[in-house]
Amino acid sequence: MDNKEKVLDMNWDYFKILAQQRVTHFNFFIVFIGAISTVFATQINVDLRGNIIALSLAIAQVFLCFIFHKIDIRNKFLIKHTEEIIKIFEKEFEQGVPRIFIMEEQLTKEKRLLDKKKLYFLRQLSTSQLYNMFYAFFVILGLVEGMFAIILMAL
Repeated sequence: MDNKEKVLDMNWDYFKILAQQRVTHFNFFIVFIGAISTVFATQINVDLRGNIIALSLAIAQVFLCFIFHKIDIRNKFLIKHTEEIIKIFEKEFEQGVPRIFIMEEQLTKEKRLLDKKKLYFLRQLSTSQLYNMFYAFFVILGLVEGMFAIILMAL
């Protein structure tokens, strides 16, 4: 195995690790948010102490969304970096050898051009766009839960 193959293999392994890490972080996010939502639901409107706990959980939910979003941005950056390195090697492949990363990029651009006329939610969205929607949903939900807890404390 020559040095180019070793570098390509190393980058491919790094890409796989980063992609798996991104999914694992997202799974942890779902578990944490599920736990927070469960405890929130059991504490809200129980009494003043329960509402204070619910408010604290809503704040924690918003904070966790921020942290996991930042982790996802970093993972995306690292993944894109390894993709660019792999594309450099793919350009050197002989004819007939599939260029997975180069072709995916081209096909995605073509698909997005065709989807421009569609409503946003009917387009093919990237993993990042979908993760961002998920994080935004739970930030908004956390803010609503926090306001609900504050209102109940005031009553």
